[in-house]
This record gives sequence, C-alpha cells and structure tokens, in this order.
Amino acid sequence: MTFAEALPQQIRAGTFATTYALAIAGFGGTTQLIVTWLLHVSGNPLAPAWYLLLAAAIGLVAMALLPETAPVKESK
Repeated sequence: MTFAEALPQQIRAGTFATTYALAIAGFGGTTQLIVTWLLHVSGNPLAPAWYLLLAAAIGLVAMALLPETAPVKESK
C-alpha cells in the first residue's frame, strides 16, 4: 500500500517492479556471501540470526518513519 499511496498512477507499476527487483537482487544476491563471511569471522553459529535481526530492525525503523496518509475521521 505504501507504493500505491506514494507514487503517481502513471509510474506506479514500473517503479514498484524496479524497487522490488533491486531489493531482491541486493539482499537475496548477497545474503549467502555475508552470512558465510559472518560465520567465518565470528565463529558464532548464530551469525545468520543476528543478520536477520539487523535486517528486521532496519525494516521496522523504516516503517516507523513513514508518514500516515489515511484520512482522519472527525469525532462528533
């Protein structure tokens, strides 16, 4: 819904597809490399969990920073 509200209708589909493709390529393409490196450097078998926790925290911060655009009902 964020893209639907934030983008003009004329460029919505192309922008959504490009953003999705870049995110999948960026995170999906590098996750194995980063997790393997973290396991090698730290020796901690929980390194993939820490990586996922960091990614989730970044997502939560980004979601919290989005402005609310829903219409507000006036109470009577």
